[in-house]
Amino acid sequence: MQENQWEAVTLDKRKAGGTKASKTDQRSGNTAAEKKYGAGGNAKVTGGNMTTLDNDNEQETFRRATVGLSWGKALQKSRVLHGYKTQKDLANKIGLKVSDIKDYEAGNAHPNPAHVSKLRRILNKVPLPKVPKKPKVAK
Repeated sequence: MQENQWEAVTLDKRKAGGTKASKTDQRSGNTAAEKKYGAGGNAKVTGGNMTTLDNDNEQETFRRATVGLSWGKALQKSRVLHGYKTQKDLANKIGLKVSDIKDYEAGNAHPNPAHVSKLRRILNKVPLPKVPKKPKVAK
């Protein structure tokens, strides 16, 4: 029968032939410092040819299209006349979010045509005015 011959094996986390010095060498000062270029700094994002100044000088405005306060007031009157005391009641009946009804009544949003048709179907006693067209965005 053959006997196993066990040898001591030492595992080292450092890569063989690496440039890092051991901790004892570092403590004693036997190592030379390496200069690393760009280490730890943020990489410069490239891809556009616009500078920050160009971005600041642009005249684009990013605003939501609105219908105005008159359409919102008409919606509010119609809602109250039909017996929906709160915006939540109307939103639950139609299946919209309360924030949508709130934005429409305040004139802060342009309603989706599907939402307008639902509102007209439910609030049929007092006709809602025509929704103004959404302004075209110039490119």
